[in-house]
Amino acid sequence: AGGNPHCLVLRRPRHGSPFYITTKSLPELTESLSSLSRICKYMAWGFGATGLLLLIQHGVLVLLEDRRRRKLRAQVRQARRMQPLPLSDSALEGNEDGAQRDRHDNTCVVCLERPLDAVFIKCGHMCCCIDCGSRLSHCPVCRRHTDVIRVYFP
Repeated sequence: AGGNPHCLVLRRPRHGSPFYITTKSLPELTESLSSLSRICKYMAWGFGATGLLLLIQHGVLVLLEDRRRRKLRAQVRQARRMQPLPLSDSALEGNEDGAQRDRHDNTCVVCLERPLDAVFIKCGHMCCCIDCGSRLSHCPVCRRHTDVIRVYFP
């Protein structure tokens, strides 16, 4: 343009290319940008691999928890099968102490009223009813922080 020869005029690069103002030579600028690009590429691969490992770890933990729950359910079913059949009323009258003890063995340890129908998942203790168990965050036997599931008897 017909302006002052000592004046520098900056123009926007063509085609939307980036605009660099630096004291580096063109080969130095190219080298620094390629090393930055390489670092970003390695970081992207590293973060991707870390994310993949975290997803795999989560999947393994979910599978292990599912396996543990299935095992617990099988144990509950087995314990249910092993329970003796209830005695008739006439047999219970003859053994009042035994009936009282059996009633306490199958009664909630929290309210002492309702029958046992809940299992604490992480420890496997079956010691309370679902009403009391749903209000607890820790097992009353071992004090372990856990969730509760309901057990259905036939």
